[in-house]
Amino acid sequence: MAFKELMPDILSALKELNKLERDSAAFDLLNGLSTFSSIFCVVVAAKVAGSLKHLAAILQTKDIDLLRAYEEIDSTRRLLESWRGKDSLVYSQLFQEARDLCDKNGIQDEVMKWGDDNLAVFIDYVNEKI
Repeated sequence: MAFKELMPDILSALKELNKLERDSAAFDLLNGLSTFSSIFCVVVAAKVAGSLKHLAAILQTKDIDLLRAYEEIDSTRRLLESWRGKDSLVYSQLFQEARDLCDKNGIQDEVMKWGDDNLAVFIDYVNEKI
């Protein structure tokens, strides 16, 4: 199970630790994970990891075909680069997924109010902050 799917349980456990034991480490982790930036990073990491999974499998085979491996590396690089453009729908999808995850976990953040109309502003924010 991925960290993203475990996020509600992790946040719940940290809230309980903070409430019951006044645990400063739990408080710090809870504050760090309860931001849109953190949630967005988790969503992006899950997306990137999913795209790299097939490449990892190819590169770990005993009888690796180096030409095919190089082609797969190049293909994956192009895919990841295509996500970075300001006209990319991927940013919008990732933004919405992170927003949904924040809503599901009761996380309020100023960035979440920006909406899809400010995609260029959001991309600049990501490049500066994350």
